Amino acid sequence: MQIIGEATVGIPESVQAALPSVIAISKTAQRTNPAPPAPILLSKLVIDDSYSKTSSGEDSLLFNSEAC
Repeated sequence: MQIIGEATVGIPESVQAALPSVIAISKTAQRTNPAPPAPILLSKLVIDDSYSKTSSGEDSLLFNSEAC
């Protein structure tokens, strides 16, 4: 919701009124980018690169407890 709020700053109210609701936008995002299924065992957990990088391309996962 914060992203939507930031994206609509400065847009005229008449345009904002024509936008879909936050709930509708959220549901659309969930349908178009579903989360991967949860693994049954932690050892089977595989984190895809798209989930392990920040929006600027930096690593967001800095520690792997399985490597210790």
